[in-house]
Amino acid sequence: MARTFNDKQIGIQASARLTGALRGKTRGFASHYNGTPRDKSLKDASAVPRFKNYGLVRNGNRSTYLRAISLKMSKHGYIRHYGVEISRAAGSRTRNGTTYHFRNHMMRQPAKPFLDEVIRRSGVLNFVSEKIAEARGEEIAQNMAVSISNFQR
Repeated sequence: MARTFNDKQIGIQASARLTGALRGKTRGFASHYNGTPRDKSLKDASAVPRFKNYGLVRNGNRSTYLRAISLKMSKHGYIRHYGVEISRAAGSRTRNGTTYHFRNHMMRQPAKPFLDEVIRRSGVLNFVSEKIAEARGEEIAQNMAVSISNFQR
């Protein structure tokens, strides 16, 4: 018989697959730093599973279900994926004693979608759909068996 997974294991495995595919894709991108060490690079992107608990521990009916897998990365990753078209405000900068003034202007960066390719390449959609369906099917079968045994008493 094949090994069965619970939702927590499925979420952790799926997020690991998605993180690997995401970092594989962003490995070729340039490092995006604003100059401070605490700023994250796009290469540090990751996937995080989100779970929801139902039931009470004290009643013995606590169940954990996978609700979502979130992609976490710095904002310029989303800007690269979706593109941007904004008006930048006027201002001035001073570097090495020289002040530079600039007018407001339009900033256009076309969308370069890469997240769809990452999700497709990771195979996470098929993995999660198959494993969740398998786990839910087994859970329903167990609940029905308990209900039938209680009914027969």
